[in-house]
Amino acid sequence: MREPNDRSLSKYLGIAVLATALGVAACGASQARQEVPAPEELAREDSLEAARRAEEERRRLEEEQRRLEEERRRAEEEARRAAEEAQQPAGREHVVRRGDTLWDLAGFYLSNPFLWPLIYDANRDVVEDPHWIYPNERLVTPGPPPLRAEAPADATAVRAGEEQATGVKAGVPRRTRFYRAPGADPTATQADPTIEGEYRRDLEVPQVRPGEFYSAPWLSRSNELRPVAQVVSVERRDAPIGRAPETTNRYGTVYLRPTRSARLASGDRLTLVRIGHEVGGYGRVVEPVGQAVVTELHEETAAAVVTEHYGLLEEGTYAVPFEEFPGLVVEPPQPVESGPEGRLIGFGVDQPVPAPRDHVFIDLGRADGIEVGDEFVVIRPERGAPRGGADLPEETVARLRVVKVTERTATAQILRLEQAMLRPGLPVRLVAKRP
Repeated sequence: MREPNDRSLSKYLGIAVLATALGVAACGASQARQEVPAPEELAREDSLEAARRAEEERRRLEEEQRRLEEERRRAEEEARRAAEEAQQPAGREHVVRRGDTLWDLAGFYLSNPFLWPLIYDANRDVVEDPHWIYPNERLVTPGPPPLRAEAPADATAVRAGEEQATGVKAGVPRRTRFYRAPGADPTATQADPTIEGEYRRDLEVPQVRPGEFYSAPWLSRSNELRPVAQVVSVERRDAPIGRAPETTNRYGTVYLRPTRSARLASGDRLTLVRIGHEVGGYGRVVEPVGQAVVTELHEETAAAVVTEHYGLLEEGTYAVPFEEFPGLVVEPPQPVESGPEGRLIGFGVDQPVPAPRDHVFIDLGRADGIEVGDEFVVIRPERGAPRGGADLPEETVARLRVVKVTERTATAQILRLEQAMLRPGLPVRLVAKRP
């Protein structure tokens, strides 16, 4: 057999390479044709994607509808509860819980937190100081004040007399009045008016009550305050077993350690006090936190029952002799002219903006003839206008009622606050005297 020469071998190899290349190309073209989706497949995938999106949108809308329905039901339930509260009769009872305030209770029961004095006035036998209410106290919540009073059948003449005296027609809401400054020309059209706001005087109590006297702080120098004992231990009636109480409550027991010069006896009535901040030159604030009656005498201590509770009563509290209330006066204070003048020297509790029923101190006392029940006004003196050219008249800032008196100072409660700029140093003037 004849062996092939080199030329024949090259020819055969070239044909084989060409055939292989053509085969590979054919396979690649066939695979490419298989990877391109058909138009029907593309349309089906687009339809499925659109259906998925539509289902997601439907679910979102259903969820939004359920949320709106839940909000509607919640609003209807709140409106129903509010209507039931409004229809309930006055005289409901509220058991005080930790964190409650008269402000919050007035907002809930009377729909207006500024009506908290109504709740305070209805519970003065329980609440001695409106700043302090305690858990488990039971408070009567009065109904909201009527929007208008029913006029009696023979009230026509009375209304006519009021219209003639005040110049205000019956049925017209009483709003802010504008008065000319004293001595101003009534015919002048450019006179600066003095603004006097309406005030609910019917909410005022015409006299000092015992609780206001006993719970009021006063000023005392260190050599004037003579404690007879100090609280060394407190016990609550409802204290958990095995747990030492941090404070006591009404009818709880306190143990007193008498001072060296004091001689306590069973039945002694004491005022329990806490020493507060300094009021420059006049002494420190003495804040009553309760009253107690001595019940048992021991070798080094005395046991006493807490009969009244005004504030935080804890170990370290001092006991001082009890001061009797000067007594109720039926008649309201009588106006006086050219009464003695002094100055406002401090506050019972320092805070940015004082409020009605807060305590203030003035530098007039028993030596100046001041008594419990006297009333003062705080004055903003005459002054020049900020830009000059005019003198501004004297203005009333607040009205005060004296609730406790010492020899050189007096404690007063804010009855009305006409302006928010009440501050120490302003003049005060006696305008009404206890009869």
